[in-house]
Amino acid sequence: MSVGELEEDVAIEFLSMETTVKELQALRRDVAQREPAAREVAAAGLFLANFYSGVEGILKRLARYHRVPVPSGERWHVRLARCFCEPPRRGLPCLLDNQLATDLAAYRRFRHVVYHGYGFRLRWDDLLPGIERAADVLARFRGRSRAT
Repeated sequence: MSVGELEEDVAIEFLSMETTVKELQALRRDVAQREPAAREVAAAGLFLANFYSGVEGILKRLARYHRVPVPSGERWHVRLARCFCEPPRRGLPCLLDNQLATDLAAYRRFRHVVYHGYGFRLRWDDLLPGIERAADVLARFRGRSRAT
């Protein structure tokens, strides 16, 4: 993979994440004056899970580009993120400061709940903090990604 291909793939992933954040914000506006329907809560849950999948997509591409194996096993999601934390795994950029790593961990845990559960069991109040912070978390992740 060339640096140009990596940049293109990462740009596409960020565009998808931006679209996801915009959909989350629109959904929040749509239900601002009422209780959301179960399908709206499920949609928000899926969007939040997609948001973290975008982060992982970028981390996996960067690991492969730097010829660092993507972790495997039961907790590979956690180990992948840790590869980019302070101090990063040898050969990888430090993309996640302590605060960003903490913020993203909440999305990672939520992703697990969404993909291994039922959407109708999600609660809007549990989703709302992630919806409200998504734009900021995306901006900080993008900013750190540009610095490398």
